This record gives sequence, structure tokens and C-alpha cells, in this order.
Amino acid sequence: MLRQIINYRRFIVLFLIVLLVTALLFPEMQKRPFYFLGRPVVFVISGLQKGLTWIGGGIGNGWRGYINLVSVQRENEQLKRALAGLHSENIQLQEAAHANERLQELLDLKAGASYRLLAAAVIGRDPSNWYRTLMINKGSRDGVAVDMGVITPGGVVGRVIKAEPAVSQVLLITDRNSAVAS
Repeated sequence: MLRQIINYRRFIVLFLIVLLVTALLFPEMQKRPFYFLGRPVVFVISGLQKGLTWIGGGIGNGWRGYINLVSVQRENEQLKRALAGLHSENIQLQEAAHANERLQELLDLKAGASYRLLAAAVIGRDPSNWYRTLMINKGSRDGVAVDMGVITPGGVVGRVIKAEPAVSQVLLITDRNSAVAS
């Protein structure tokens, strides 16, 4: 074992002497003594630098991507809220358009009628299944009387069966007790 260590030391000393003699014999080495040593060192260090730069760039891109995702998520939530508001507004506008169409049909019906018409709104329905009736917001005080017809722009709806001062009850033509002349 001791002999191996001594042989190893002799080998290292011999190698260093050969290296020194080689460096002194070459004129290129006299001008730039570390030129041959620099190339391998530069090669190793540049490889490490490239690797570290690649890893750092990956981490930086990942972090920027995460930050972008967080901001995109916030923007997405804001857009969802805005979309919900616009959807609600769109439904309200559609309802207003349908109400406008119904009112226009009522105006056209009234203008084309040769008799006096009174506009009324439905305020209630019969909850039972025995009779098909509804309540309207016009009564005897408005000129409504029993057996008056009730129509819409689509046609006959029914007839008044009870007239109170402020409300009236209408029996629909779909009720089995209703009799409409044909």
C-alpha cells in the first residue's frame, strides 16, 4: 500500500515536470502560458452557464406564466359577471319587446273594432281544477257587466260571469261549463 502511494506521487511529480517542460518548449505557451488550460476550463464553465441560464429562464417563464394565469383568472371572473349582467339585461329587453308587441296588437285591435273596447289585465287565476276562470282588473265601475265577451288579438277568450266594482271574474271558453255560439 505504501509502495502504491509512493508510485502515485512519483507519477504526479513526473506528469507535472513533463507538463512544465512542454510549456517551456512551445513558443506559444511562453506568450500565453494558460492557453491550453483555459480551453477545457472555458468549455466546462460555459456548459454550466448555459445550463443555469436555461434553468433560470424556465423558472422565470413558469413564474410569468403563473402570474399571467392569475390575472387571466381575475379577468375571466370579471367577464363572467359582466356576461351575467348582460344576459339579465337582454332578458329584460326581450320581455319589454314582447310587452310592446302585445300592446301594439291591443291598439290595433281597438282601432279596428266597431264597438267600444276596454283594456284589462289578468290579476289572478282559479287555483282549483273545477273551473277555468281568471280575474281581471276592471269591474262594474269601469263599465264591465255580466255576460260581456272577453277577447284578445288572438280571438275570443271567454265571458264575464261576475262583475264587482273593481274586478271581474271571467269564465274561459276552455271550461266545460262555457257555451259559445258557433
